[in-house]
Amino acid sequence: MSQETVHSRLSVALLLSEIEDVKEITEIFKKLGVIPHFYEDLKTFWHGTLERMPSLAIVDVKKMNECGLVLKNHPYVMNEEMPLLFFYSERTEPLLISTQEIFHLGTIKKAKNYEGIFKALLKRINKLLSLEQENHNLKFDLNAKNESIQKLEKEQEDIIKVSQYQNLPSEIANLIANQSSNVDFYKMIDNIIYQTGAFESYSLAELSFNGQKLVSPIVVSKKYRAMPSMWLGQICQNGIELFAQNMANQVSLEVLGSQVVSMLLKGNSKHPEKMLFIKAVDELCFQHFDWALLEVMLNGLYAESCLRENKEVENSKNFDSMFSAMSFLDQFVFENNDAIGKKDFRLVRINLDQITDILIKKGTERFYFKKFHDDFLAKLEIQSKVPFKVIENGVYDFIFLVEAPHFELFFTEVKEFVARFAYYKYFENSEAVLFADVIPQVEMVPVSAYGLLKHTKRKDQLNSMVGVKHSPISWNRVENEI
Repeated sequence: MSQETVHSRLSVALLLSEIEDVKEITEIFKKLGVIPHFYEDLKTFWHGTLERMPSLAIVDVKKMNECGLVLKNHPYVMNEEMPLLFFYSERTEPLLISTQEIFHLGTIKKAKNYEGIFKALLKRINKLLSLEQENHNLKFDLNAKNESIQKLEKEQEDIIKVSQYQNLPSEIANLIANQSSNVDFYKMIDNIIYQTGAFESYSLAELSFNGQKLVSPIVVSKKYRAMPSMWLGQICQNGIELFAQNMANQVSLEVLGSQVVSMLLKGNSKHPEKMLFIKAVDELCFQHFDWALLEVMLNGLYAESCLRENKEVENSKNFDSMFSAMSFLDQFVFENNDAIGKKDFRLVRINLDQITDILIKKGTERFYFKKFHDDFLAKLEIQSKVPFKVIENGVYDFIFLVEAPHFELFFTEVKEFVARFAYYKYFENSEAVLFADVIPQVEMVPVSAYGLLKHTKRKDQLNSMVGVKHSPISWNRVENEI
């Protein structure tokens, strides 16, 4: 590279007091192939060098503090980026002390001939610029290589992730196979979502019993996001119809965000009975995971759950009537235990006053009694490990007879069950009771007809009996004869 070419890359800024010095130094630089830029004061120098930093700046020590500006506060000077030379004369030499606080290349004293000094100086500066350019090129090459390495590492990570996502359905199948049959469907779904790790969050939607709106069941989980209830404007009598599916899909995007996949869970109805929305943890999962296979597996899981829940409680689990139950209980009080066998029993009562009180108070609130009765007993039978018999006693309570050795386990199971059961679903206006206290009380009842009567008598009847003196029973007296 020729000297002229090298020098043409240089830019020199002059900030000098005497115009004669400016002319003299400018002439020398012109001979060396460089045309300096002259600044009259520190203010113009400040703004000019901010726009383009020079390869070399020669500053008169008398110009270091001017126009309300101080050279050492210049951004490039503070960052030690500007190559500075300080120009001084014998008269201004004492001012050099102020240059000691500033990073610079050196000083130049006013003289008659500067050509040799600047020629050597420009060679050094050119060498520095050449080294800087070489360093810049090396850094650029290094950054390019690092970017290539990072890109290759990212591609390798993506390949591993894609492989994991493609193998994930088999892991989910094993997870489903290993789940206990006592776990209800919603809990199974949550276990799959939570343990898999490829799904960020999820939502569920199902029809209300009257088919007029889509509701989101209550699920206690870190990854579950409940959707707001959606009035459909028309009744879906045979599952979630297409227009309702489209509505739920739109709401799911608002609740979960992007990368959401919807799945249709079908039962005995013509249309899907439930919709499951899963948000993928990343774009690779969204693109490469086999969502169709997962939907097939979940449909099988849902069908199995429906079969278990729709199975009616065996007749052997129920007494023929309340009178039969009372007679059975009185055996343990009035008859010889040896005659009726050695088994010992306990009674557990679930008091439904919390629900019935709401219905009585509201007056016009519809409650799906039969569906509640069937679902409650079927789900309890599925989730309980203890055999039990049911004593039917109207709409105010459920009463269960269990063998004494299993009582503690059954009592614990029932308390957990009643705390998790979704009572709100059986109210037509489910939102009105969504946060109401409807959880029934669970209590132990003495194993006798007397104990059962006393615990199941309504509160208003008990209150009316307080302080009443009862007359002897007249057996020949018949009232309200039909």
